[in-house]
This record gives sequence, structure tokens and C-alpha cells, in this order.
Amino acid sequence: MARRRKIKKKLSKDRGKRDRTPKKTDTHETVSEIPADIGVGISRFVEEAKANSLNHQGLFEDAIESADQCISMFGPGTMSLMAKADALFRLERWDEALAVSEQQMRGEDQIEYQHADILYLMGKTEELGRFCDEWDVRTDQEDPYLWVNRGRLLLKAGDIDGAVAMAQKALDDGEAYDYACRLMADIEVARGNMAKAIEWCEEGDDGMDSTHANDMRLMKINIMRKSGDIWGARDMCSRMLAKFPRHHSFLAIMDEMSSG
Repeated sequence: MARRRKIKKKLSKDRGKRDRTPKKTDTHETVSEIPADIGVGISRFVEEAKANSLNHQGLFEDAIESADQCISMFGPGTMSLMAKADALFRLERWDEALAVSEQQMRGEDQIEYQHADILYLMGKTEELGRFCDEWDVRTDQEDPYLWVNRGRLLLKAGDIDGAVAMAQKALDDGEAYDYACRLMADIEVARGNMAKAIEWCEEGDDGMDSTHANDMRLMKINIMRKSGDIWGARDMCSRMLAKFPRHHSFLAIMDEMSSG
């Protein structure tokens, strides 16, 4: 499978794209890498980086505490609210995650894709459809993250060809490449093509140490389990735990496989 990520297209300003600078919630620094002399606890950026780093390590309860501290010190900002919602929905505290995401959506910088993720994972298909309609209006339909969520809705409705078309549109655009790879993996699972689904997980894994890359790895492990490759799933999970020994989600999956 060709690595299209290497030839991502720059989004042209004349397409009406908004500035997406806030949407990257991951930092690849660990808390230990943040120099103490820059005044941890004073800078909003440092506090947000701490929360995101904790999410990346799978320390979601700690990430919530860190995000709350940032919000207490500086008020609710886009990045701190997103970090908190990230942690809450990964702990499956769905109603709390949705409430925090709704608060983020009422702010100055509206970052839609996380809110769409939460609605989708909660099974709120009708709400997601309405949200996508509002998203259409805000972005004039020129948003690859929106296309992926339209694809998700089509897949839920059984329109696999329509879902593939939306995913391919996002893949060709490049901005939401890993997000589109996740949709393609879901599509192949729906088709019963587990090997292809795993290939799409590998395609969407950028090799970075980030929360979203770990999400892709978790998806791959779960597909391996579903396909019957328990030993492969266990081996991959073990390797991830060697890197992130306290990661809540990898630990939970390993416990399930051990007890099963």
C-alpha cells in the first residue's frame, strides 16, 4: 500500500479552510522533558502540554487532574478542554466527555472532530448527523474530517460504497489521513476483510509517540483479536506496555486477553 502521507497536498487558502493550528492535541514531550526552570504551573502552554503528555502515556486520570488544574489557573481553553475530554472518553466516561466537548464547542475555537468522535463512539448516530449538517454550514463542506464522519454515517447505514468514496476523498486530500485510514479499517472489518483492515491500521500509524497513534495501535490489536490472532495481539500489546507500562487501555486489553 503506497504511503500517500508522503505526498500530502498543502491546503490552498482559496478553498476557504480555517486555521487548524489548535487541533493537534498531542505533544511529543514527556513531563520529565519539560525544564523545571520555565516555571511549570505558570504557563498555560506548559500545563496543557502536561495534560496531553499524560494522555499520550495512557495516564488518563492524571490527565484529567492536570487539565482541571490548567482550567482552574487559566480558565477553560480549547486545548485544556480537549485534553480533558480525550481522557474522559478513553475511560468511557461518556456523559462527562460529551459535556466537556460541548463546552469546548461553545468556545472561540471550535474543533469539531473530537466532538464527532464522542458522538460516534456513544452510538448517537442521529445527533452526529445533525452535527455534521451544522459542520457543513460552518466549513462550506470543505473539511476532510467532516467527510470522514459522513463516511462513518454511510457505513452505519450500510452504504459501504458511499463510505469508501468519502474515505477516499479524505485520503486524497491528506489533511485527515490517519482519520480516513481508521474509517477504511472499519469498512474492511464490515466487509470481513480483517487482513486488509490491519493493513489500514498500519498505514494510518505514523510511527510517532502520540495519543492518536496509540489509538490506531489499539484498533489494530482489537482487529487482530477479532480475527483470531490472539498471540499476535498479545505480543503487540506486550510491546506497547514495555513502552507505556501504565497505559490504561493497553493494560485493560491485556487483562481481557489474560482472563479470556
